[in-house]
Amino acid sequence: MGCTNAFFSPDTNVSEIAAGGIQTNYVGSNVLNKWFNYTFAFLQPNYNIFIVRSNTGNEYYLFQITGYYNSEGTSAHPTVRWKQIPY
Repeated sequence: MGCTNAFFSPDTNVSEIAAGGIQTNYVGSNVLNKWFNYTFAFLQPNYNIFIVRSNTGNEYYLFQITGYYNSEGTSAHPTVRWKQIPY
């Protein structure tokens, strides 16, 4: 059993323009920046499922962002689902 159609993006130096036109630089992968749909100042998860490899390279996880707001509607309270998978 395995993820035959999975591909991995190695970490690199990433530069992106954030909210307000501020440039951010980091080492990582921008693939996880694509987890949401942005409409009228509201972030809504698109429910994509990502495969995340551990830093040791020996473990793999399914990772899905399911929300960004708490029950009062305050932002920056992400909820996620995850599951370790065999590979």
